[in-house]
Amino acid sequence: MRKEKATKPADHPVHKITYNLLMFPVEELTKDDVKKQCRKSAFLKINSDLPFNTFKAQLLIKISAHLQPNTISFDDYEVSFSIPHISPTPLLVTEEDDYVELIQHVKKAKHFKANIYIQQKSVPELKVM
Repeated sequence: MRKEKATKPADHPVHKITYNLLMFPVEELTKDDVKKQCRKSAFLKINSDLPFNTFKAQLLIKISAHLQPNTISFDDYEVSFSIPHISPTPLLVTEEDDYVELIQHVKKAKHFKANIYIQQKSVPELKVM
């Protein structure tokens, strides 16, 4: 006789979330007209139960592939999110609490989709003395 594994009901259902990524390199900060800004687009599909560090790592992989910076660190980018009809104003994602808020808002959406805006921060120029 086979023993059947007891299955525990999930405390929180896991959803596959689609993130539409809009990445802006630092050069685009100088352009006043939004229509003239050159941005890179991509998407990312990941589970809602992933930890914040994994989310950051996945974003860095996409940033590296599309913006191709010399060095990469999450701190070099301003990351914000918006969710149509739920949270239309972009909110920053800088720490785990922000990420938890993002997941909670996405779960309210009909299709589990969010827009992620990634803006490269300006790098201060080194002064030669």
